[in-house]
Amino acid sequence: MTKPRTLCRRTVLRGMLGGAAATVALPLLDVMVDDGGIALADSGGFPRRFGLFFWGNGMDPSRWAPTISGPDFELTSQLLPLASVKQHLTVVSGFEVKVPNAVTHHSGACGMFTGSPLEVWGQSQYKYRGPSFDQILAQEIGGLTRFRSLEYGARPGDGVSLSAPGTFNPPITSPLEFYERLFGHGTLPNTEDGPDPRLLMRQSVLDAVIGDAKSLQSILPAADKQRIERQLDTIRDLERQLAAIAQGGPPPAACVVPQGPTGPFDVGSDQAQLVAANRAMTDLAVMALVCDQTRVLSNFMTKPLSNVLWDGVSDGHHALTHHEPGDQPQVHQVVVHVMTELAYMLESLAAIPEGDTTLLDNCAVMATSDVSLGRVHSLDEFPLLVAGSACGRLVQGTHIRSDVGDNIAKATLSVMRATGALLESFGEGEAYTTDGLSELET
Repeated sequence: MTKPRTLCRRTVLRGMLGGAAATVALPLLDVMVDDGGIALADSGGFPRRFGLFFWGNGMDPSRWAPTISGPDFELTSQLLPLASVKQHLTVVSGFEVKVPNAVTHHSGACGMFTGSPLEVWGQSQYKYRGPSFDQILAQEIGGLTRFRSLEYGARPGDGVSLSAPGTFNPPITSPLEFYERLFGHGTLPNTEDGPDPRLLMRQSVLDAVIGDAKSLQSILPAADKQRIERQLDTIRDLERQLAAIAQGGPPPAACVVPQGPTGPFDVGSDQAQLVAANRAMTDLAVMALVCDQTRVLSNFMTKPLSNVLWDGVSDGHHALTHHEPGDQPQVHQVVVHVMTELAYMLESLAAIPEGDTTLLDNCAVMATSDVSLGRVHSLDEFPLLVAGSACGRLVQGTHIRSDVGDNIAKATLSVMRATGALLESFGEGEAYTTDGLSELET
């Protein structure tokens, strides 16, 4: 019997456009997995998106993790601001970032985002490894959007998004700059001088790969031929949508060009300025997802070692984590403020209908930090929340607990796979895993 043809899971459709190569990712086919694999082909409908919410200085594990595992968990005092989106929320607790804690705050951030330890030399020199998981996703699922990824933050520092070791993708910090980049002159849906050339370029890229797709169909088994045909149907649908936009027709159903942010963003308390900027940019970011300007979005609201002076407390956040005595009620209050901003992001996503579901249902949003307990910079009991189902691929509304300090990279790998990345593994050394977190997957 002739052995069936096999394909690498990273096989793409290829074509030429203006002398340059154009590529489009394939769905997972039977010929891409071994006899023990499970083939899951992408269906049509709304695209899967990835979102990130990051804040510095961690939380208080004693006030964070629910006491009951499973869907009957109750929100703790630090998670109460998320009550309105609890049905979409999965709390992942008891997991560890499995890297050496050589440089406080930065080791945890690097380990969480890259699955790798910091490169450390000398007394105080270090470099983040890369790429970070958001940029791995951007390479896997961001190729058909105007922006492979978008990064923003009210007080982000460098953020923790890296395209390569030591190469950060600096977040946009100005709501006005963010608006101009997304919706200023020359963006969706049309320009004064005619169709936006970027739209026509995307349409041409799709046209360029059709020939390669037809050739591939001729050598595949019947089931995989059907999956390729569904992929081509999706491409044709997108072509028609792009053509309609380029000709001045309506954008996708909920996509509108919003009014520019008016501010002011430099008035009031430190917290007031941060919240105003964060919410203005979050509103723009949500519309960027709706309009399919990007499918990978990161909000680095505050940075590792953030020292924002939040309302009602006596010192900056990082200073409080080390100097406030006792059970640190002011640090707790800051974490509640931070979770209120996460709730704003998730509620904004949940408010956008997409068919019978919402934009949040079609996203996978991860919320995490750089440490667990800020006072001692711990990397166990590491904070991780996952919201949304990535179009039905992730469990929602539950608490997943590890009592043995399992590798948090398993959860990261599950989220990346659910969002569309064809990955065999994530991380290195003790953080390396080929297994996802099965309790998180549907």
